[in-house]
Amino acid sequence: MKTELWIFVLATLATEGCSPARTAAPEPKQTARPVALGASSNQPYYLYRGVRTRPGTSEVDWSRLSFELSGIPRSLSLFNSASAQAGFPCILRVAVTRHASGPAIPGEIASFEAPNPAFPGGGNPGPWNAIFDDNPAGHWSIPKSAIVAGPVSNNHAAAIVSMVFRQMEETGAVTVLNGTAPDCQR
Repeated sequence: MKTELWIFVLATLATEGCSPARTAAPEPKQTARPVALGASSNQPYYLYRGVRTRPGTSEVDWSRLSFELSGIPRSLSLFNSASAQAGFPCILRVAVTRHASGPAIPGEIASFEAPNPAFPGGGNPGPWNAIFDDNPAGHWSIPKSAIVAGPVSNNHAAAIVSMVFRQMEETGAVTVLNGTAPDCQR
């Protein structure tokens, strides 16, 4: 099932003409076919993460600084709209698997298919749960406990996330979009 999902995600991204840099507009429409409650719609649902650029460039900063955890309890923030991340130089788009159709409702859980990074003290293998809390509007979060088990620093967890997003970008599962920086590059 996991392999089939990756094939689906990669095929979907490939047919959309993924390139290293894209503009943030237009955003893909977040709709799904009607399906039975609890069943996947088998359509990608995109979440967005604003990231920094390396100083003096339009290159994405793949360091932990672009993936810091926030909130109590600590979590990685994502949004269901690129416009919610408009103040960032670059924006990353990633498809997650929703297990329901229609608009997301607070408390809904989607699957973020994270590979297990080769990192000392490594992260939890995917999928990681992304939880919709809609606070602020359109907000999804991946709890630190989904990212890594045990008592590790927030910096360590952010470093794991940065490696996961970088690896996913290299395989086409993450798309780099322009934010405030022109011509964002991987």
